[in-house]
Order: sequence, then C-alpha cells, then structure tokens
Amino acid sequence: MKPRRFLLLGGGGHASVVADAMRACGHEVVGFIDDGPVTPTASESIGAPFLGGTSQLWDLLGSLEQSAEVFPAVGSNADRRHLIETLQRNRQPEAQPIAHPSAYIAANTRLEALVFVGPRAIVNTGAVVCQGAMINSGAIVEHDCLVGQLAHIAPGAILCGAAKIGESALIGAGAVVLPGVKIGEYATLGAGAVANKDVDAGQVSVGVPAR
Repeated sequence: MKPRRFLLLGGGGHASVVADAMRACGHEVVGFIDDGPVTPTASESIGAPFLGGTSQLWDLLGSLEQSAEVFPAVGSNADRRHLIETLQRNRQPEAQPIAHPSAYIAANTRLEALVFVGPRAIVNTGAVVCQGAMINSGAIVEHDCLVGQLAHIAPGAILCGAAKIGESALIGAGAVVLPGVKIGEYATLGAGAVANKDVDAGQVSVGVPAR
C-alpha cells in the first residue's frame, strides 16, 4: 500500500484513534485543525501539530510542501456532516477509507469515501458502508448489512446479517441489531440495547428488547 499524507479535521479523542490507525497503515499525519478549545495534550495524543482553525484550512493546504488528504476525524455525526459538506463546497477531493490493520474487511464489501473502521472491527462479505460512516473499535458489521452515510456504529456494537442502518443513525456501544432489522435515519439505539424490530427515523430506542 502506497503511503499517504493526511491532515485531520478534529483534535479530540477520536482524532487520536484515527491518527493511530493511519500511522499503523504506514501513512503520515502532518497535523490537525480544530475550531474548539484544544487541550494542552492534544498534539501529543494525536502525534501531530495543531495547525489552526478551519478558516485557515484552504491557505494551509496551499502552503504545504507536499499535498495531503483531508480527513474528518470527529465522533459527532452532525459535526462530521458539517465538515464533509464544507469540503464538498470547496471541491476538496474526498479521501478514500481508512481501516486499522487489525480490522477484518472481507473482500466482497464496499467502503465508500471518508469511512473509518477502527481496531479489531469486522466488516463481513456483502456489506456496504456509505460515505463518512464510522465502524468503531470492535464493532461487527455482518454479511449484507447496509450502513448509511454518516452513521456511527459505536464500539462493540453488532449488526447481524442484512441489518440496515439509516443515514446519521447512532448504534450505541454494545448494542445489537438483529438480522434484517432496519434502524431509521437519525435514529439512536442506546448502549446495550437489542433491536428485534425496526426503529423509526429519528426515534431513540433503549432496553432489551429496545423500545
């Protein structure tokens, strides 16, 4: 795999996880940008320098000696959407997905641009993970699942075969979506919940079984 160079959008804990995965793949993280308060230890955690806010991004990209791909590295679905839309408005090329080397990605899967797959996650055959979605550490996306744009499958969550997750939905840590169940766009399945039936768009569902 040819080494790539990245500039991260985000300076929090998730950015440090993404940066670690990039370096584990042999890539370089040249720095990060963040509009919020940046902790004194952020540069140390991410392993790259803080380069300013998003308003400086375009000047920064033009000043780099070597080109770098821009990768949104924030956990919030809404914030990630905002960053991706900003890149699109400015005609910035969309970076190809990043998966930690310890993740298992079956050959017959599709990971779209700006997807992140964390350490020890599994994406099995026939699954499709759409633009900007996150498959976090240790999550399992079984065969023939569909993960919509900007959805977040949190650590340890399990999507059983042919589950369908809508755009910008959140599947909480350790939650389980049973085979063929559909989670609507912008819906939330709480941590540890078990969805044995469809969850409507925008609904928050918790418990076992989820209600």
